Amino acid sequence: YDTENYHKAEERRERENELIRIKEADKLKSAFLANMSHEIRTPLNAIVGFSDIVAETPDENERKEYLEIIHKNNDLLLHLIDDILDFSKIESGTLNYHITETDIKEICGEVYLANLLKMKPDVKLIFDKEQPSIRLKTDPQRIMQVVSNFVNNAIKFTEKGSITISYKQEGKNLRVSVQDTGIGISEKDRMRIFERFIKINEFKQGTGLGLTISKTIIESLNGTIGVDSVKGSGSTFWFTLPL
Repeated sequence: YDTENYHKAEERRERENELIRIKEADKLKSAFLANMSHEIRTPLNAIVGFSDIVAETPDENERKEYLEIIHKNNDLLLHLIDDILDFSKIESGTLNYHITETDIKEICGEVYLANLLKMKPDVKLIFDKEQPSIRLKTDPQRIMQVVSNFVNNAIKFTEKGSITISYKQEGKNLRVSVQDTGIGISEKDRMRIFERFIKINEFKQGTGLGLTISKTIIESLNGTIGVDSVKGSGSTFWFTLPL
């Protein structure tokens, strides 16, 4: 009889916990949707507003400045939409992978070149082009997406110093890392930074999904992902993949 009551109490507790988890997930999704309407509207307003101004501005230098703002907001909007689409694919289990032989040097080199022009005046992007190639079988597009996510995050939170893209072989694994000299992450925030909808700084634009998507990609490719950081002393985001 006691055993039966115990099992019933356990089942009741489990049901209550499940309800709490569902409510928490609903609350997070509602907050995410409210946040997204703001995040998407902000670059859209800039694109529409400055497009109108460009059409009426005769001064060439001013036009260049406004076009740069439009391009920056175009990139931001595309990034937001990519994150939302990828997350919906993850939720529905339809995120596809295309495995092929890949050179990590080429991937990191492409990310380096794509981000050179995005750097703030006092921040240098570093990548050693003399490193040897390391080849492995994986999904090059998804790996590029993860490295790009790491670099974009580093750019957001680094005002001075450098951002370094690097890779090396560790036994039977490849380790790729992006190290910055930015604001760093507290221990409390480090523990939840890969969770969905988490934004450590609410004033920075973004979905709060980039690192969640990165974690899903790396773990689906049989790798591990993490971050080493001290508040105020920069961060190193890294992942490993089997060779």
